[in-house]
Amino acid sequence: MLTRDSVKTRMSTQQGISFTEFAYQLLQGYDFYELYRTHGCTIQIGGSDQWGNILSGMELINKAEHSPPFGKDIAKEKSFALTTPLLTTSRGEKFGKSAGNAIWLEHNLTSCFDFYQFFMRTCDSDIEKYLKLFTLLPVEEISTVVHDHQVSPEHRIAQKLLAEEVTLMVHGKDGLDAARIATQVLFGTDYTTLKAEQIIKSLTGDPRLVFCTEEEMFNISLSSLVAKHQLASSKSAARQLAQAGGLYLNNKAQRDPSFLLTRDALIGGKVAIVRAGKDNHRILALR
Repeated sequence: MLTRDSVKTRMSTQQGISFTEFAYQLLQGYDFYELYRTHGCTIQIGGSDQWGNILSGMELINKAEHSPPFGKDIAKEKSFALTTPLLTTSRGEKFGKSAGNAIWLEHNLTSCFDFYQFFMRTCDSDIEKYLKLFTLLPVEEISTVVHDHQVSPEHRIAQKLLAEEVTLMVHGKDGLDAARIATQVLFGTDYTTLKAEQIIKSLTGDPRLVFCTEEEMFNISLSSLVAKHQLASSKSAARQLAQAGGLYLNNKAQRDPSFLLTRDALIGGKVAIVRAGKDNHRILALR
């Protein structure tokens, strides 16, 4: 382990390397051996930064299985490694759990909406690279879209295309539709085409979606509902927010702190989109 360039480089720096980091390749190497022994796993795939860790497992497998030393006889090798270049931003930052910017393909871990918005937030300097990496669009179409985006970057044409293509590929049409509707609810200004059932379905699992009884929805003032569901720190703060024009119901300012919701005020008679300030939302839905 001490002969590996990655370890020697870290140990030669002032910061050094922690024991946890140093021993990590032991754990990953033994894990590869255990998978080989119990499940017949012969190949490990990972990012290029995992090369040394994977080699540790291959060497352990060879020693444990009394094979020739690693790399001496490829025909008798029992395990193999495959690495891919790390996906990085234009600033050289990698994606992953340790970097704090990981997303998951499983919708229970990263919702369709959050998945879609992750790609919508792609910076301009990375957009062409990501369109080529993550989509199956023709290069000519990508070049055209990138050119149009450079002319009017504020419209985020390229980011929208990237988000739609990748979300469709991973989550299908239903997932993309849910992401679009949630985006319209939380970032749009026109709710006239939205249906209550679509809103609820698109935000299922999102903490901003709150279910209310009829008694709560119609017998408690809007400012009290805002305080109860933590859009404001207190009832008095909610009343002040409304009077200052910072409280919105279905994207229309509601200045009356005593206002009571009615079924007619709800989208489809079931949903109220309440916003405090610019982007703090609660979607209140009847049970």
